[in-house]
Amino acid sequence: RPSHPTPPVGKHSPCHPHPRARPRSNYVDAVPYPCSYTQPARADLRATPLQFTLRFCVKPASMHRAHTAVAFRRLLDDDEGGCEFEGLGDYNMGIHIGAVFILLAVSALGAFGPILLRVIRSKTFRTALKIGTFFAFGTVLATGFIHMLQPANEALTSACLPASWNESYEAYAYLFAVLAILAMQAFDFAVQQYQCRMGDLAGGDPCCNIDRALELGQGGAVGGMALGGTGGGADSAARRALEQPLRKDSHSHSEEDAEEDAERTSLSRVASVYLMEAGIVFHSVVIGITLGVSTGAQFKTLMIVLSFHQFFEGFAIGFTAVDARLNGLKLFVVGLIYSLTTPIGVAIGIGIRQTYNGNDATTLLVQGIFDAVSAGILIYVALVQLITPQFTHNKWLTQQSLPVKLLSFAALYGGFAVMAVIGKWA
Repeated sequence: RPSHPTPPVGKHSPCHPHPRARPRSNYVDAVPYPCSYTQPARADLRATPLQFTLRFCVKPASMHRAHTAVAFRRLLDDDEGGCEFEGLGDYNMGIHIGAVFILLAVSALGAFGPILLRVIRSKTFRTALKIGTFFAFGTVLATGFIHMLQPANEALTSACLPASWNESYEAYAYLFAVLAILAMQAFDFAVQQYQCRMGDLAGGDPCCNIDRALELGQGGAVGGMALGGTGGGADSAARRALEQPLRKDSHSHSEEDAEEDAERTSLSRVASVYLMEAGIVFHSVVIGITLGVSTGAQFKTLMIVLSFHQFFEGFAIGFTAVDARLNGLKLFVVGLIYSLTTPIGVAIGIGIRQTYNGNDATTLLVQGIFDAVSAGILIYVALVQLITPQFTHNKWLTQQSLPVKLLSFAALYGGFAVMAVIGKWA
């Protein structure tokens, strides 16, 4: 490493060169604004030109936002070759092939466990399964925020992306996630409207009954009811449509009836299961590829962490699918698809290990955008489709004893905590 003599202190320093002086390196040109000069210590004289410039010729607080973290990460990566493809070191093919079958077994155990246990009719066991479902809700929420949104932000703000991408907008990951959430809300609304028009929820949802009354030309009667007025026969018909679910609920006195009412399946819930799995499937393929191209200590750490990751994520998929009342064939397909995705990703990683570059701009964009969209889907499903209707407003839970309620909350928070800890490595 070349030595750098102590720069002169005075009017013309590295940060304020003489107008006719030629810069010592291209790194000085990268400094967008002049800064004050400080006499460097002896240890600082051994720094590279880039490190010297960043240390003494940069004042981030006075710089434009676009030239701060992302710009200097790009300079560092260019200086160290961080975006270039690096060949693998000691690659153990046998261990990587074994990882395919280990992750297949762990994923299948997590996904098919809840599906196989649903046949047990014991009341105590069903309570335990319901609490396990709440644990799954927490894992889905943590997966969206920690396992997908954070990596998406890292990928879409990488210094290896073109400068025009990072300087044009700094929150692409959150933008794509919010767009996915809004798309999910619009999709959910459209499904509800479709169900109302087809009569799937007629007699079970007052809002759907209002829509049917309006379609029958009883809008005035319904409007009068909303204002407290009375109508003739039309008003009575609309009132009967609104009171029908109330009369139905008045006959549900047992705990089992309350549970069945709380778990009434809708088309939107079934669709949310498929969309949730679609988001998780892509994420599983990506982490599988990462494991397939890793070596040494990184491979060992990822292998251990991904085993837990796949089990708990499969646990969440299985419980959510069972809770949505899918039939046996659909449950099998959901569990099978999830079980195969990560092993397939590992196999792909093994196949492309000689050419895969995780810092390639195209790779980063595809991975970041898909992770962000998947994160938005999971966040919406977890909060709107799972936690709010099936936990916060769950009739079954409100009728349970205090210990069961406390266990339910502990399960929800525990599921989030477990996946949050695993998110440190995967």
